[in-house]
Amino acid sequence: MRMIGNAERALELMIERVHSRVAFGKPLVAQGTIQQDIALSRIEIEQARLLTLKAAQMMDSAGNKVAAPEIAMIKVVAPRMLMSVVDRAIQAHGGAGLSSD
Repeated sequence: MRMIGNAERALELMIERVHSRVAFGKPLVAQGTIQQDIALSRIEIEQARLLTLKAAQMMDSAGNKVAAPEIAMIKVVAPRMLMSVVDRAIQAHGGAGLSSD
């Protein structure tokens, strides 16, 4: 769940940035690719959240041995999701996402 929280924060920062940044004469949020990145990030976060909750529910109701496949899946899905969301957020920040200069 910590990775999901980090991804949520990265998405929040990305949305704030694209609302304030202007490129090619219009706000960055008006660009179709940015809207697609925001939507894809939201989808990936929700997928990871639901898989995490499913694994937790299975652990509570059936035990860790039965939930082992879901536990293994979330150990793969969550880091990949976080990497993708943070990468998109850095891209939306442009040069401001890499340095303070």
